[in-house]
Amino acid sequence: MEEKNKESYSLHDLKEEFIESDIAAAIENDEVNNEEIENSDEVDPMDKLSYADGKERDEIDKKEAEEKLMGADKISPFGTNDTRVFKRKLENMNYSQKAHLAHRVAARVFADQDLQDESLVKAFHEWRSSNWGSTGGRTAEKAEVLASDSISDFEKNLKGKTLSELQEMAMKLGFTPSYDRIRLMSALRQEYLKRG
Repeated sequence: MEEKNKESYSLHDLKEEFIESDIAAAIENDEVNNEEIENSDEVDPMDKLSYADGKERDEIDKKEAEEKLMGADKISPFGTNDTRVFKRKLENMNYSQKAHLAHRVAARVFADQDLQDESLVKAFHEWRSSNWGSTGGRTAEKAEVLASDSISDFEKNLKGKTLSELQEMAMKLGFTPSYDRIRLMSALRQEYLKRG
């Protein structure tokens, strides 16, 4: 019986030694990985993407993948908020797909492919100019400019600003500022009210 206890004791000791050495090795390996991470340059996670088809992706493909992750393909009626991505999509569409898109975005349908492309690109730019913040582009900047608790607080804030500060606010909101202070304040007030 003593021999069995001796064997079980030695097995138990071996098990503890084995577990301790594995933990030490895991901690040692983890420290090496942390050092590698600290020493490596910042890498965009989008650059680490690998695709099953093995094709090389360019910057436009990466932007398209990023927009899909952010949901811009669902928000935009054009399926993107980037001009380069939209033009590439147009190149890959057939006539019926372009006509369907034109109906969906209320653009004119042309029989000529070049005219249809121009019409869709124009509609895309018009949509983008009025909805530039809805898909993530500069939304935080726009919200910062329009930040206020009430319309009276916003107007009080506007009255305390110089002409150059009002012009800067207008540029951040995406429209060309004028030199007329009253007109600028009115335009900024309208933007605040559109915000909802």
